[in-house]
Amino acid sequence: MRSLRLESFLLDILFLVLVFATFQVVSIRYGSRILRQEMESRQTIIGSISDAVDSFILAETGKIRFLTPFLEKVENESIDLDGLLGGVQSVRAVYNVDRRMRVNRILYLEHPNRSHLENVNLTPQQIIRDMERALQTQETVITRLHSSVATGLYSFSFLFPHADGILIAEVDLENLLNLVRETGLLKTYKDSTVLLINPGNAQVHYSSDTAAFPYMQFSPADPELITVGGRTYYYTMQRLHVLHLDLVVLTPRQELESFVGMMRQYLNILLASLIGLALLRWIYVRQSLWRPLARFLDAIRRNEPCGPIHHYQEWRELAKTYDEGHQRIAAITGTLQAARDFLRLIIDAVPASVVVMDRDGRIVHWNRMARHMARVDAETPPEGLVTERFPFLHRIRDGFEAVVKGDQPFSARGLPVLSDAATAYYDLIFSPLASGGFTGSVLIILDVTRELRKDLQLQQAQKMDMIGNLAGGLAHDLNNLLGGISGAAEMMGLLSQDPVFDEGQFQHYQGLIAQSVSRAADMVKQLLTLSRKQEVDLAPASLNRIIANVARIAERTLMKTVDLDIHYPDGEARVMADAARLEQVFLNLVLNASHAMTTMRPPDAPQGGSVCVRFACITPGQQFRAKHPDAGDRPFWLVAVTDSGVGMSHDVVQKIFEPFFTTRTSGTGLGLAMVYNIVQYHGGFIDVYSEEGHGSTFNIYLPARKPAEDEPECPPSGTRDIPCGEGTILVVDDDDVMRATAADFLGRCGYTVLSAADGGECLDIYPHHAGAIDVVLLDMVMPVLSGHDTFLRLRKLDPGVRVLLCSGFKQDQRVDQLLQQGAAGFVQKPYALHELGLAIRQAMDPARRARKDPP
Repeated sequence: MRSLRLESFLLDILFLVLVFATFQVVSIRYGSRILRQEMESRQTIIGSISDAVDSFILAETGKIRFLTPFLEKVENESIDLDGLLGGVQSVRAVYNVDRRMRVNRILYLEHPNRSHLENVNLTPQQIIRDMERALQTQETVITRLHSSVATGLYSFSFLFPHADGILIAEVDLENLLNLVRETGLLKTYKDSTVLLINPGNAQVHYSSDTAAFPYMQFSPADPELITVGGRTYYYTMQRLHVLHLDLVVLTPRQELESFVGMMRQYLNILLASLIGLALLRWIYVRQSLWRPLARFLDAIRRNEPCGPIHHYQEWRELAKTYDEGHQRIAAITGTLQAARDFLRLIIDAVPASVVVMDRDGRIVHWNRMARHMARVDAETPPEGLVTERFPFLHRIRDGFEAVVKGDQPFSARGLPVLSDAATAYYDLIFSPLASGGFTGSVLIILDVTRELRKDLQLQQAQKMDMIGNLAGGLAHDLNNLLGGISGAAEMMGLLSQDPVFDEGQFQHYQGLIAQSVSRAADMVKQLLTLSRKQEVDLAPASLNRIIANVARIAERTLMKTVDLDIHYPDGEARVMADAARLEQVFLNLVLNASHAMTTMRPPDAPQGGSVCVRFACITPGQQFRAKHPDAGDRPFWLVAVTDSGVGMSHDVVQKIFEPFFTTRTSGTGLGLAMVYNIVQYHGGFIDVYSEEGHGSTFNIYLPARKPAEDEPECPPSGTRDIPCGEGTILVVDDDDVMRATAADFLGRCGYTVLSAADGGECLDIYPHHAGAIDVVLLDMVMPVLSGHDTFLRLRKLDPGVRVLLCSGFKQDQRVDQLLQQGAAGFVQKPYALHELGLAIRQAMDPARRARKDPP
């Protein structure tokens, strides 16, 4: 955890380190730069001295050259030397030399005795070579430094050639040095020493301070520094090209670096001042900020009033504000805690399981009913995935995951859950929850087992009433089918006795029997669909086929004066539905419409009319959503059932969906209540429009479903191939005809068939062929030992046994339990031989099926 105090202290240390580093960089970098600038300034000064010397020599040369014309015309006595040499103040001697190198005329001599120069022969060791060069080139020549002929001191001479010889003007070196001093340029640095060096042999011809530099040679090892007598100097050298000399200026290092040292001293003083200020600041901050802040934080941690913590006004106001806020928070916290406890009591009192989940499906809160349903005690904290506590939610995982991701509610009605060997039914409601940075959902689980069973009882009672209405027509049709079967069988018997056997006629009557049996089986299935108790089992379904099945049943029941007019849509009207339940809904509406146009009319009124069924695919508009808020934006299929019967009043319309409310003397009042509940279970809506004397329209809205690309289509029965295979099948059925028929058919399909008449015989046969039997075809209803008990004992003998259940009634709780316990499948009687062969192949172990199926 980060500490403000520690970070502030570290920032102070960092600040001091940065200041110190900055001062060091400035001291080193800019000290070197200043020193470099001083050296460049010295070089500039020496250059200026060199320029002054050059200017001096040029000026003196011009003044002395002015004498040469007079030497060719006049004698010495007639020359005004004082006037001519008045501007030449550095010359020590001016004399003329003939071409034999003899002094033949003395024009000026600072020495009082002139006689020693007259008729002097100049030797080559002195300036003879420079004189010869001047005579040859006839140009002015400035000699190298030499011993003066006139004075004997170090001098240099100007040689001016003319017709009679050479005019020589000697300049004393001391006079040149005086000129350098007079420039004042050397006064910039104290204690500087001036040297004149012969560049050829490094001999020191002149030193302005022989105590500072007493040596005759100048040969430094460093390009900038030289140490003389234990003292270090910076030196600067400049070539005097006219005089063929090097001018060297020596400046003590301490003198030159004194400014840099002073700057560094100032920086050190400033650094010490900053460190002292930082220390004072740290002491001040510690006393006025950190200590009061520590007391303030301690009060917050202990959740207590802090009281006065410092004499500064800001701290007093902060402490006062905190204490007032603490009092208000304590009061609000008490109120919130009371409200939270009250809300918890309310949620625990709700007769439903309430679970709050985060977006990953983890439980963050649940009520007493949810803990009881999950079978945990009250002390168990809300943790883990909701699917771990309530495993049955795996079946609708996609639905509740979409709640959090799509911010759309989701619900499931009548979800069956096997619990303690009994089936319970739950309504599930998922709602998204987003508040205060929390994103998740709320799950409400309602136990509707009792209500659903009551609804099933009401529906069953209504079904039996409906069957009573249909019984006459169905009995008539069944008698017709039985008559056709009986007649065809008798004809086949006569044909078999005929000496001339007509195989074509025999197969014709065989086909009539098969067709009649199929129609009879369909009628029985429809009766079972109407009469059985079953849970809602939603699957892809076609409203076209559902209405067509309803039409086939209604045609046998409706009076001849009632017409059924169905307008099918251009395409397939697909929904997720329990087809049997929807058939029950629409059959009830069609029968009610028929009654409204016949039995409910006065005896003297015309009997009959038209029942019209229309389809439409709609998208809910604003008005529809206002009436049905749960509709959303999804499309719906509308199936409208309209009659031209007696109609209903507004008061009657308000009550028609109430159980046991009826307008017929012979009615039970359960039909429309059942219709309403089934439509609700399908997530649909029902609207009614009716006028007395003008008929009624019932509008059923069911959520539309797009057809899946891989949704299977059943081929016509006449085009199905018989599925063949290999393996051993044990057929267990107490009905001799069904057992023999199944055994014969499976034998023709290539299987080896064993037969047992009951469960006891099955258990005797199986151990002797346990390794060879691939599938057991087991009837559920048998004497001695039921199919349920037989299955359980087979599992004890062989946990991997593959059992295919068969029964004339699928909606048997025992069938569902065995399927959940590992039964390989179910086939309903009466089954077609193709259906039996396909079910056997699907029930066979995949590994065995791969080895035994023919290519």
